[in-house]
Amino acid sequence: MKHPIKIAGLGRYVAGEKVTNDDLSKTLDINDEWISTRTGIKQRYITDDDTHNSDLAVGACSAALKDAGLEPEDIDIFMLATFTPDRLLSSTACIIQGKLGLSKAWCFDLQAACSGFLYCLRLATGLLTEDPSLEILICGSERISRMVNWQDRSSCILFGDGASAFVVNRDDGVRPKITDLRMGSDGRLSGLITIPHGASETPLTPENIGEGQHFMQMEGRAVFKHAVRVMVEVCKNILAANGLTIDEVSWLVPHQANQRILDQVGKKLKIDPARVYSNVARYGNISAASIPLAICEMRDKGYLLKKGDLLLLTAFGAGLTWGAALITW
Repeated sequence: MKHPIKIAGLGRYVAGEKVTNDDLSKTLDINDEWISTRTGIKQRYITDDDTHNSDLAVGACSAALKDAGLEPEDIDIFMLATFTPDRLLSSTACIIQGKLGLSKAWCFDLQAACSGFLYCLRLATGLLTEDPSLEILICGSERISRMVNWQDRSSCILFGDGASAFVVNRDDGVRPKITDLRMGSDGRLSGLITIPHGASETPLTPENIGEGQHFMQMEGRAVFKHAVRVMVEVCKNILAANGLTIDEVSWLVPHQANQRILDQVGKKLKIDPARVYSNVARYGNISAASIPLAICEMRDKGYLLKKGDLLLLTAFGAGLTWGAALITW
């Protein structure tokens, strides 16, 4: 990438009740072993009725601003990656703007599902190339617990709620910096992960609500196959484009969708499993928030990231969408 961008601040926010697999077993015909062996997930956080997606985002953004030593009024652009907005209209980014006091920023939502945060980072590189003075705040925030059918054990077990945010600006030689990003999508596969009813194509009716058509639906086996394929391909492409090999990668940080997917991606890339970061057991799949939250967690542990480490990030999401990024710590 001709103009790398710097990560100036990081923040994360998770609130609500910790829901374990044993908790789910009280209402679903499953147990901890059934969930753990299929997904690697042991627990997830579910927000209460009074906490909205925008509230989770405000928590993460406030932490990132503090980490960057900035005030809300210093931000020029705010991007929110989410597929679980507070409302269909207005944008949740604008709701957050009002709550957080981003007085001079222009704000928008970006919907690329679990790839959304990487998509936002890619947009930020172009904006900072045009105007290096910009301070950009990016947040991935999801309240997926409101979008899943809690009677469908194949999907509800996978997801949790949470948010994470980065402040990014023009690279000034100080690390960590994002050195390259690659994105992709394939709309022919849009039906693999979808919420079929509830928007302009098919508005809600009592009948489709009764059938649960306003909840997320997935074709699990097909999603698994395509997710592994596109993440492996985009990782190989970004490494080749930068003259790198997998042996030079300190950490692979994949979207935390399912431990089986993480394991397969690592296996096909031929990276040591000990260098594939996973926190899916603690949070489940939190979509656009998963990668930045993982990086925040790694940084906050204090011993996982060293100066000069090379991080390879990769994600896939509904659309299908996918992407990869390289960070030099």
